[in-house]
Amino acid sequence: MNGKEQDQQTWQQVPFNDGGTLHYSQGIDQQHLQITQPLHLPGTAKEARLKQLRKQRLARSQRVSTTKWSSALHVLFSPSSVGKAALLLTVATFASRFLGLLRVSLFTAAVGVNDSADAFNLATQFPTTIYNIVAGGALLSAFIPIFNVYFINKKDEGEAWHLTSSALNLSSGCMVLFSLVGMIFADQLLHLYTPNVPQEKLVLMVALTRILFLQTIFLGMGVIMNGVLNARQHFLLPALGSVLYPLGSLLGLGVGVVLQWTVHANSTLIVYCATWGVVLGAILMMGIQLPGLKLIGMQYRFTFDWQHPGIRQIVRQMLPRIGNALMLSFSTNVDLILIGLIISVTGASTNGYTTLYLNAFTIASIPLSVIIQIATAAFPRMTSHATEGRIDRLRLLILEALQSILFVSIPAALGLVTLSLPMVEILYHIRFDQAQVTAILLICYALGLPGLALVEILTRPFYALRQSKIPVYVSIGQFAVKIALSLLFLNPMVWLAQMEWVRFWFSSLSQSWLTGAWGMGALALATSLAGALEAGGLLWLLHIQVGGLHLRELPSFVLRITLASLAMLLTITIIGWALDQWLVVGTTATHQVTGFTDLILVAIKLALLTGIGGMVYLRTARFLHILGGERLKPIQRVLIRLRLAWV
Repeated sequence: MNGKEQDQQTWQQVPFNDGGTLHYSQGIDQQHLQITQPLHLPGTAKEARLKQLRKQRLARSQRVSTTKWSSALHVLFSPSSVGKAALLLTVATFASRFLGLLRVSLFTAAVGVNDSADAFNLATQFPTTIYNIVAGGALLSAFIPIFNVYFINKKDEGEAWHLTSSALNLSSGCMVLFSLVGMIFADQLLHLYTPNVPQEKLVLMVALTRILFLQTIFLGMGVIMNGVLNARQHFLLPALGSVLYPLGSLLGLGVGVVLQWTVHANSTLIVYCATWGVVLGAILMMGIQLPGLKLIGMQYRFTFDWQHPGIRQIVRQMLPRIGNALMLSFSTNVDLILIGLIISVTGASTNGYTTLYLNAFTIASIPLSVIIQIATAAFPRMTSHATEGRIDRLRLLILEALQSILFVSIPAALGLVTLSLPMVEILYHIRFDQAQVTAILLICYALGLPGLALVEILTRPFYALRQSKIPVYVSIGQFAVKIALSLLFLNPMVWLAQMEWVRFWFSSLSQSWLTGAWGMGALALATSLAGALEAGGLLWLLHIQVGGLHLRELPSFVLRITLASLAMLLTITIIGWALDQWLVVGTTATHQVTGFTDLILVAIKLALLTGIGGMVYLRTARFLHILGGERLKPIQRVLIRLRLAWV
């Protein structure tokens, strides 16, 4: 052995103190700390070792400077299981939806159902479309699997953060560019997007659209931050961000209401304040996630490495989803055009039709957004199982998520159908005829809730397996079917309404309102049926993709859930009838909510029916062996954390 080799061997075997003043000797064998002889290290090896030690010393100093507050946050941000994450996201989503509904309710009460409200709702469509195309779910679903490949499979943390920085900078740059173009050409674009709109309404829409384009910039940055934190199993800050977003909008609306009371301005001022509140909410949602990136050790670089293989892979994964977003935009535009056609057929005023249509979907999306969190919480684990080739575990996770979603969505759909009118009355303090129209639309949307919820969980495994084209092609087909069904259902539903054959218990509606309600109801029914068909197609394709999902027990499972839901429905109907005899709301003929006292009575009735119905459903589910033992563990964990395991 020559001298150089002997020196190299000595350097590898003998650790030494780095000479620092903070005594970082943890993990070093104490018998070597008293060495006094100088070590003869090769020049190149010595430089490499010193460079490594300087890097370690810098990292240690950063950890030492971490405050006690940050250490506490580390505990809060510990990686979550699916059950814990689902609970956290469910609570956050519930809070977010509550604040969002409060904002919509106050907005409707302050502004009313009129052209100003329609202008605000229509102005959100184009910026939302641009966000969904450039970022949104497409970027999030494509980013997480690629990030996990670098972080988990290749164990290359530096490259993973380089990829993250590039994705963050590129998405932000694209959002800035598209937002500027949208602001400049908003007038011309809205003429194409919303034809046959009065000029005064169009001017307001253009101004609001330009303001709302600002929020897309912050949302574009926030989606990458959300993806990184979710991929690292940290859900707290993204969950808080989802709460801050509607809170900002609510603050803006509150300022508008105060200004209206003090300076006696018209409703347009409230609309402008509410719009700026949406931008504030987007800033808050993005900003709250920044501390989380630091705490998980993200190494940000100002780079636009669009040639990085990971970036190219993300773009390839996004392209089908971009096509999906374009199809969704086209489908939404068709709905708006058909609503305009319904207005012309009924001869009704244009005031409020779009607002009523969107308000109904807002209520229907309450349980849907909560249910989606099961899929959101399960997606990182699906990605990990797929990345590591553990297909058996992936199958079990998919089946567990499917059963959990069906367990929640089927009773939620029947509950929305039964309680549609009181829910509309308590959330939107509007005229009784407008409340009835919204209730009809809500019933049509509620029928499709299980299918729409299943779509959310069935698309995630394809993205985890990096087979993004399959769900996108199915989704594009679904939009085509939805448009065809809308055109197919529209004329018969309008005709049935004109013939008074679909009046049911909506006896106080005028002929024009009834026709408009069921005309828009045809569009909602088309959405529900198309969603169910999409879920069926995805389930069949996923069954083939993963080599079998053990679906033989699923029909029996669905049948038992349906029986438990019908027991809940029967209970709600009987108790609701009894409460109507005792808690008389408004006039005896219509039970219309006419004041604050009536609103409190409706809230009490709704709370009683929801609570009793939920208890009956859970007890029946245990009796039918749907819940309990080893079955539906995520649901059981949520019930335990909510202290409802006794039900």
